[in-house]
Amino acid sequence: MDNLQYDSFYKFIISVGIVLIVAPLFYLHYLVSGSYDIMISQEEANNLSQISSDFLSIKIQYIHAIFEYLPIVCLVSISIGIFFTLWGSLKWLHIQKTLDKITKLDLEEKELHIQSMSAQEIAEKVIQEDIENHEAINTDPQKIHSYTTTSSRIRKAFEVEEASYNYLKKKLKRKYNVLQNVKVGNYEYDIIATSKYNNIDLLYEIKCWNNPVTKSTLVRFISKIEQRGVAYENTVHRNFRFIILIVYSADIPTETTDYLNNLIKNRNLSFISVEAISENQLFSV
Repeated sequence: MDNLQYDSFYKFIISVGIVLIVAPLFYLHYLVSGSYDIMISQEEANNLSQISSDFLSIKIQYIHAIFEYLPIVCLVSISIGIFFTLWGSLKWLHIQKTLDKITKLDLEEKELHIQSMSAQEIAEKVIQEDIENHEAINTDPQKIHSYTTTSSRIRKAFEVEEASYNYLKKKLKRKYNVLQNVKVGNYEYDIIATSKYNNIDLLYEIKCWNNPVTKSTLVRFISKIEQRGVAYENTVHRNFRFIILIVYSADIPTETTDYLNNLIKNRNLSFISVEAISENQLFSV
């Protein structure tokens, strides 16, 4: 454990436990050492005043009572001390392991050149994607679902990306560390899931496509996806799969997904795949 964390409530519990264990042993040693022995001759005892004699009798009674109940008190104190020490140590160990995992993940992200995007970068990315999506929609009026105002679209895009992150994090948490809105080198990624068990990571691009997208836009889009995938592999020296996750609110945009799949197949881009999920399923997580 590289970064030991001592200052916590469980440190206090461990300290109390150690005191409860050591204190009875120390007290026993103190008694055995002779500090409470009453060394006085019979003659001196006979010459004591009544007050001193009474005080000596009371002291002797207290000592007898202490020796009578001391074993029970020591046993209870040591038992409680052992419990506190073990319980505090286990809790502290759990916290330390969690901190170590976080530290390890931070180190892995640095080694993979993964950086979290700033709030401004995230906002700029979502706005740019909204502009591209708006320009990419097929202009056939019969194929277009209602398209809301710019501000509501951007707000919806933020909500969809957050819901997608929560959905994928829950789905992949056993095998992957899921990261949202990150940069690797000069490229931005909506979601990256780094594998815990091999060197094959998952890269996700989230798209809110309810309307058919122009073929020219999809060709450029696939080229960018391929470029970003290759850049990721060259930067972090790990294999990858790039998944285009299409989130839809109405009908599945089959025209778009079919054309994307044909593009991927014709260009032999086996590392790219297309998945679709409804908003209802996404927000129900």
